[in-house]
Parts: sequence; C-alpha cells; structure tokens
Amino acid sequence: SRRWRWLPAELGDRYIAVNSAAFTLQVVEAGCAILAAPVIAGRVEWPTPITSGTLTDVVFHPRWNIPRSIAVREILPIVRRDPGYLARQRIHVMRGGPDGAVEVDPAAIPWHAVVDTAFSYQLWQESGPKNPLGRVRFGVSNRFGVSLHDPPNQASFTARRRVLSHGCVRVAGAEDLAAYVLAQTPGWGENAADSVQTILSGTGERWIAVP
Repeated sequence: SRRWRWLPAELGDRYIAVNSAAFTLQVVEAGCAILAAPVIAGRVEWPTPITSGTLTDVVFHPRWNIPRSIAVREILPIVRRDPGYLARQRIHVMRGGPDGAVEVDPAAIPWHAVVDTAFSYQLWQESGPKNPLGRVRFGVSNRFGVSLHDPPNQASFTARRRVLSHGCVRVAGAEDLAAYVLAQTPGWGENAADSVQTILSGTGERWIAVP
C-alpha cells in the first residue's frame, strides 16, 4: 500500500509494528507475532505519523516534558482562566536555555499578558496519575518525537475509534511490552517481568537504555 512505501524495505528479524489505522501493536520475531496489544493513536488534529525508528530506552514513572505546541495551544488558554491549574496538575515552569534553565513560580507570571508567539517557558509534569505518559514510556528515535507509552486511563481502550492522543501511541498492557524489551537487555534476562512489577510498585523516574 501507499503507507508501506514510506517505511524501510527491511524491518529486521525483530521489530514492533504499530498499525494506527487498526489501533493495534504487534511484536514480531522471525516473521511471527509473539505479542499483540490494542493501542490508542493520535486524534485528527494531532495525527500519528507514518515513520520508523529504533527503540532506545524504557523509562518507568516518566516525567512529561511538554512540547511547546501543546503548551501554547492547550495549556496556556486554561492557565489564563485558571492560574492554579499548573499547581494542581503538578506542572513545573522553567525559563532559560537547556544549560541555564531555572524554575519560575507560576503564580508570579501574568499569564493573561503572555502572547502565544512569544511563549518562552518550558513546562514539565511530574510522574503520577495526572501524567498522560502513564507509568512506562518507550523512547523511539524518529524526527517526529513520537514514542510509545502506557495510557493514563485503561478505560479509554473501550472506544471503537481510539484517536485520543497527541500523536504518540498509547499501549494497553505496556508492562508486558516492557518485560519483553528488558528480557532482551543484558542484565535483566528471565526475571524481567518480576523486575518490571518491582519497579512499578515504587516511585521516581527510572531510565534504562536498551540495545
């Protein structure tokens, strides 16, 4: 089909395939699907792109570095009406470059005067139940910044047309995918599933590089 022309001719002996039109994910080894799960894809205004990339890491209890486009289009209008929104959502406000960014008290910012085109803040949200990345995030190298992650609400998988995200792919049973990935990672082996549950029972962000 036309979509296949935008992907590599060879995906390798082992890969994760997401069909955003059918809302499914498969882990494929040697041509056989060994794990399958339903997914949620990007909504109409934030579509999931057709792309490919290499899985680079797994992050448990991830914080969310909120893209500027989402901050301006969705969060800024809310904060203008309700300045206490950021504190309730455990969203932090930073200002400055990547090496010199400092945290700013959101209560000290005149949000009603902040212009969209001049928005100069970086927002990030603490891990936890309010975080849309859920409990697990899978980093994928691609030019769109799209990743796979745990859904914040499992009930969203009951919808027939699952187009709810900002372009990233939400995976049902993400802990099973995490256990599979860690089982392929040196130092984790056969106890990967138990290790995942142990990590998820704790708190605090934990980043693990994968081969």
